[in-house]
Amino acid sequence: MFVDIKNPKTPLKIANILTAYDKGVVVKGVRQPPQKLTPEVCFDILKSTNYPRCIRDILQLIAKLPDEEQAQFKDVVLACFDNRKQPEPIFQLGQELAEKSGYGIEFAKLKKINEGPYLFSEADAQKCYMCFKSEFTDEDFSAYDKVMFLSGEKIHLGFLMKFPKNMEFPNSLDVSFSEQKKWTTSRCNFEGVQNIRFKDGAKVNLSGAENFPRNLDLSKCSELWLCGDLTSLPHLRFKDGAKVDLSNAYNLPENLDFSMCSKVNLSGCNLKGQPNLRFNDGAKVDLAFAYNLPEKLDISMCSKVDFEECDLSAVKELIFKNRQQMKKSHAKLPDGWKGKLVFADEQPEPPALGLAMSAKTPGGRS
Repeated sequence: MFVDIKNPKTPLKIANILTAYDKGVVVKGVRQPPQKLTPEVCFDILKSTNYPRCIRDILQLIAKLPDEEQAQFKDVVLACFDNRKQPEPIFQLGQELAEKSGYGIEFAKLKKINEGPYLFSEADAQKCYMCFKSEFTDEDFSAYDKVMFLSGEKIHLGFLMKFPKNMEFPNSLDVSFSEQKKWTTSRCNFEGVQNIRFKDGAKVNLSGAENFPRNLDLSKCSELWLCGDLTSLPHLRFKDGAKVDLSNAYNLPENLDFSMCSKVNLSGCNLKGQPNLRFNDGAKVDLAFAYNLPEKLDISMCSKVDFEECDLSAVKELIFKNRQQMKKSHAKLPDGWKGKLVFADEQPEPPALGLAMSAKTPGGRS
């Protein structure tokens, strides 16, 4: 039976309450006999905290009772661990009580996390929720501080979702926030969301989301699709080898570094704040319909480039690997363009090191 926190109390206040059932309270300088511990008292504590020391104190008080009375606290002991995380020493204490009173099998099942509210082991326990589903539409998690989406399958969060302050996807390698209904323009609104954590190497689709949490860390994503306003992501970074799609995104963070990405889609983007665009060797790059490109653009290292309907008027030096790469790129230079067009394979080879040294001294002597 899961017991949620309804009336939070500090660990000190809980300790003062439990003193009456352990040592007894002091009245006018005289310590009174300990009061009789009851399951009702314990449940009131569970409704107030999941702080480890408080849970330990409850279990230790139960352990001090005569054996025949300990069995009456079965539901209390189970509730201490039902979707409540506890440190291993406290878990062992609960296990000893359960085995002693004959409900060890039921207790062992509590190692498994169940779908629903969950409490971590901390003084100010957050309101958390554990999810095992993989498809979500029109669901409200806004009352929770954190939701753990535990499915290892592809997870899709779509139409009319209300999100918690924090989200974690520790097991899924494919997470998508996108519109589920073709007839609506509604997007996944992250307003109020503070943080989202993805599994290292996950494929993440945020094309249907807006109001991204500031400083959202997407540097572990192997594939990333972002769209819309990126103003709140000033420190956007990418994983080595990542495939990144920012097509039609706007307000891009300045000086984005794509030098480690294997695939980059900047189609339809305003690249005014990207004066030093650099790409990885062998990268596939889409710049169709992009504009305000940097004055110097070197795409000679790319395995594939698409300049279809790209505005190249701001470029003063454009470097291709060879003429064939330019032809395949659909690049169209504007009329009257006065920039410099360079083909890397037609440039003179730099002198070998030995020849360069010999040229510095008469007769080749150093």
